[in-house]
Amino acid sequence: MNQSTLSHLRVALVLIGLGVSEFVAGGGGITGSGRQMTSSGVMTKGSVILNGVRFDDSAAVITDDRVHSAAQLANGMKIRLRGHSADNVNGVAELIEVENELRAPILSINVSALPLSFVAAGLTVLVDSETVFANVANFAALAVGRRVEVHGLRDAAGFLHASRVEVVGAGQGADELRGKVSALNPLLTTFRLNGNITVNYAAATFGPAGASAGSLANGARVEVRGGNLAGIVFIATEVDIEDLEDDPFRGRVGEKQDVEGFVTRFTAHPGTFRVDGRTVSTTASTLFVGGTAADLVNNAKVEADGVIDAQGVLAAGRITFR
Repeated sequence: MNQSTLSHLRVALVLIGLGVSEFVAGGGGITGSGRQMTSSGVMTKGSVILNGVRFDDSAAVITDDRVHSAAQLANGMKIRLRGHSADNVNGVAELIEVENELRAPILSINVSALPLSFVAAGLTVLVDSETVFANVANFAALAVGRRVEVHGLRDAAGFLHASRVEVVGAGQGADELRGKVSALNPLLTTFRLNGNITVNYAAATFGPAGASAGSLANGARVEVRGGNLAGIVFIATEVDIEDLEDDPFRGRVGEKQDVEGFVTRFTAHPGTFRVDGRTVSTTASTLFVGGTAADLVNNAKVEADGVIDAQGVLAAGRITFR
């Protein structure tokens, strides 16, 4: 049984234990320790600080092919979290999914760019003063061919703003990348990710449970693991359908949700747009912090928090500019 299958099994078991099926059927609710909520973004250690809430992660189920315990969570990691909080200051994490964007060799480095950048797994990775480096001193110590795991947030242009860059060895997880499927060709068992990475999924297993090659579609968000990311074709050994895998973190009607990321698909306020893959709506009563409604544009970095409405949209009570 591979690591991905084990992770999916652990999530299924804990969902049963937490009674999440009740939330699916009946909407959000209040637990004995506070309101059920979901949150996503870049974490700070201690235990887990995410979008201003300090979560106790001591009993959380953590899913990732490398991180298996709360002690292994680290500053700058991008995560999704399901838990509860009574006061929006302290909470308890039940499920945590670690979502690095890539694990692959560096193909090129641009030391004259502003901000500094490198290319790996088909993505241009932007590095700034807030980027956390692990197993390497700083950007200057990176080199073409070094294998890195990168966490961060993608902007409207598809650039990855790195929150964490960790140098990893050959035995530290398979090569990995995320993105939206394009140029799907079932006859050749291939699709493309991040614009220029061709993925061959002929020998891949699919997750979560119930997913298969038939779950693939252009525009579907996937995570693939395998090898040869420095080559022309990436040979996938595992393909996870993210829209299915992320269901526990999507939020249920009436639940609180916090999402951090860059604004995309913005047209007007009041209206709808996307933040980190989530649809967010604003109204005339939405509160803006650190800026005004006029600052709400594509590529603005924000935290949106509110409640999931009957259409599954995050109805933002507050937008905080980062």
